[in-house]
Amino acid sequence: MGLKSLLNKFSPVTFKKSDQSTRTISMDDLMDSLRLGRPRLVTETGAYEAYNFNSVVSDAVEKIAGKVKNLTPIIVNGDGSIETVHPVLEFLKNPNKLQNQRSFLETMATNYLLHKNSYIEVIGNVKFRPIEMYPLKNTWVSLSEGENTVRYQVSSTGLFFFLRATLHLSIDTGRIISDDGFRELTHTKGFSQSLGHLKAVSILSSIERDIRIVDQAGNHNLSLLEKGFNGNLLINVDTDDKEAFETLKKDFKNKFQGSGNAGSPLISRGKDIEAKTFGQTNKDMEYSKSRKMSQETGYQRFEIPKPIIDGSHQTFDNYGTAKVALYDDAIFPMFEMAVEPVTEIFRRRGILRPDQAITYDPSNIPATQIRRTEELKSLRAAFILSLNELRAKAGKEEVPGGDVILVPSNLLPAATDQNTDDNRKQAPKEFVDILSKNDFSREEINEYWNDYQTAFRPNKKG
Repeated sequence: MGLKSLLNKFSPVTFKKSDQSTRTISMDDLMDSLRLGRPRLVTETGAYEAYNFNSVVSDAVEKIAGKVKNLTPIIVNGDGSIETVHPVLEFLKNPNKLQNQRSFLETMATNYLLHKNSYIEVIGNVKFRPIEMYPLKNTWVSLSEGENTVRYQVSSTGLFFFLRATLHLSIDTGRIISDDGFRELTHTKGFSQSLGHLKAVSILSSIERDIRIVDQAGNHNLSLLEKGFNGNLLINVDTDDKEAFETLKKDFKNKFQGSGNAGSPLISRGKDIEAKTFGQTNKDMEYSKSRKMSQETGYQRFEIPKPIIDGSHQTFDNYGTAKVALYDDAIFPMFEMAVEPVTEIFRRRGILRPDQAITYDPSNIPATQIRRTEELKSLRAAFILSLNELRAKAGKEEVPGGDVILVPSNLLPAATDQNTDDNRKQAPKEFVDILSKNDFSREEINEYWNDYQTAFRPNKKG
């Protein structure tokens, strides 16, 4: 039974407030309110369609996933040291027969950005090194609850691969494994309203109305361009035939309602019909304004700074800052989200130690190099790290003798008297040399020196 059919079994709802007339809400009104009052939930298929056909969604996702795939994976150990050569890194270069490392990372990031859910199917005995691993489209995976388990059904076929399996979540181990122990599935899930929800809700659900506004505003403008008619009409029908009048109104509504009908003139047969055209009003500009506002909302939802997408907000300084913010707020977290399940796969199989993890190499990212250089300068100026510690932060190897913390030679402990005997003996010579180089005569030098001695000679008590 549908929601509308269920609601129709009840009497119309009546609302009454003081000093206001009573208003009766019909079931149609209530359904419209439920339908229009909040965004619709976006399904897996709907998310892929939005990516394929909505410019904001596709551009925002590609701005993040396109950079994620360019990051270089490394292994970081518990002591902070890194490894750039490791069996896991070698495996990731070609994780399956269809993808290289870049394609794998991009697919993982794209799936999670669109759905807040991402899956990896691992082929091979669950106790040993994987043979292959595939990132799965969300539409390939269906979930259902069973007795003390969750059932994952994977079904997809292609020209070069065949992925079809039933796997179960083990409450004891937390692993999703097939009955034959030859396949394992990872499910990375974002926030859901309760622990009982099997899947997270797509991020696109929160901006579903904005996605539609961008689409419909684009359809409206395209329709105007294609049909070449952009006037508003005031229709005056000189008739007493109510039926004919209502029919004409219905025809106009069918002809003009909707963004795809923008710019469509209606030609009607009859007498004493007058049509007056008017130029565009400020209301017509709302399509462009609404589209721009919805575009900004969409990009903001994906943590993309405004200077990245809007040239009118760009300056030399804030564009560079915005690029760094894009990496910090969107690209780096998305990379970590993509490789976290891969880390767990190799830990469970004993190929990575518990203190090892896959992360990214920050040394080859142009957008963040300026910031890293400034950070290293600040640390060096603080004299709290040795040369080798600074080199390690820059991704460089240690050098002999670099473990000593260096400080400027002119730094002295507080309250130290710098007027030592050695300084007092050296002072007259330095005084004479400085004044001589500036063309002072011998008499003038002696006069200045006597004045200096008189002014700064310590008082002696007899």
